[in-house]
Amino acid sequence: MRRFNINEFIKFITFLLLSLFLYNLTSTGKIKLFISPKIILFVNIFQIALAVLTIYQLSKSFSTMSNRPINKVFLLFLFMILIGKGAAKAGIDATIVDNKGIKAINKIANVSGELTKEERQLKLPLDITQDNFVSVLSDIFEHTDSYNGRIVTLSGFVHKDEGLDKNEFVIGRLFMSCCVADSQLIGPIGRLPHDSSQLSEGTWIKVQGKISSKTYSFDNQLTTTPVVVIDKFEEIPAPQDGYVYIK
Repeated sequence: MRRFNINEFIKFITFLLLSLFLYNLTSTGKIKLFISPKIILFVNIFQIALAVLTIYQLSKSFSTMSNRPINKVFLLFLFMILIGKGAAKAGIDATIVDNKGIKAINKIANVSGELTKEERQLKLPLDITQDNFVSVLSDIFEHTDSYNGRIVTLSGFVHKDEGLDKNEFVIGRLFMSCCVADSQLIGPIGRLPHDSSQLSEGTWIKVQGKISSKTYSFDNQLTTTPVVVIDKFEEIPAPQDGYVYIK
């Protein structure tokens, strides 16, 4: 008669919960809170392999019990799944900015959507969306003078960084290259005609204004960065996917 093997059953439960957790993330799109869309395919392949392993592990749960103690590593996996569920529920929050300062990707080569010199000279209103946020912002940082006075519309969350004036804040997005561990804050400075105390840290807003620039000291070096002189703004709900990527 085959005995119930508690050690193997704990492994089965761990694999099952991990499979369900990954399925929930991919089916709801919340997987993009953790990894870049360009590597989701590899997660899908892993899910298939994990499903096969889970089925196999179920059969092992009814094998002869060994004298070895329960492997506590799998209990750690269960704990990490709970942490992951909590992070997925919380979504993107300004608290993960962790004092990264006013940083922006300003030297991206061969990024799709980057404007040409002729397009910059047209001076047409510029709509910065989630899809073109990285490429257009990269171009603005690299050719700030060419965009001076240009009307721009964009959205992001409020990040009040040290060193900015009372009426200034970063209109931020979190840029992810591979996974959440390498994410960093990017975005131009927003400038209101009055004190920005009415806007709380992490508030999502959509703004319209004109592009200017500002020179300030960052890491003991003078840096010129674009500024959006805000004409109007409105608070908006936080998007389900607040990250931006290189397309």
